[in-house]
Amino acid sequence: MKRDSGFTLIETLIVISIVIIMGFFVYPKQKKLKNKKMRESVYNTVYSIKKNLEIYFFDSDKRFYPKTDDIQELIQFINLEKENKNNFIQNINKAESFYITEGEEYTIQINPRDSRNIFFITTSFTSEVMKTQEPIVQ
Repeated sequence: MKRDSGFTLIETLIVISIVIIMGFFVYPKQKKLKNKKMRESVYNTVYSIKKNLEIYFFDSDKRFYPKTDDIQELIQFINLEKENKNNFIQNINKAESFYITEGEEYTIQINPRDSRNIFFITTSFTSEVMKTQEPIVQ
């Protein structure tokens, strides 16, 4: 009996099942990688906010930081959205993020979206952005 060229149904189903099984191993790693990149993006943006606030402070002859209570207003005020191609506001959890200023000092807490237990916190007293699992009380 002469065999036709091509694959049988069984061979095709085996290949499809192997590809599906491999997909189950790859998908979770890709999701973790995506979340990690989003957190790194948020960290870099918080660092950029900090640097822009310092520039604002020195431009005002060391008198005050921008007076706003909303993180979104702050981003628009210092024109950070124009610098960043990714939309920073969409990558944060607004309910857990805030900016507080008391004239010559400030505190920023940012919680990335899809990262419940990670917070990026910086103040006017530190030169770095800290990553923590505990939020500060507003």
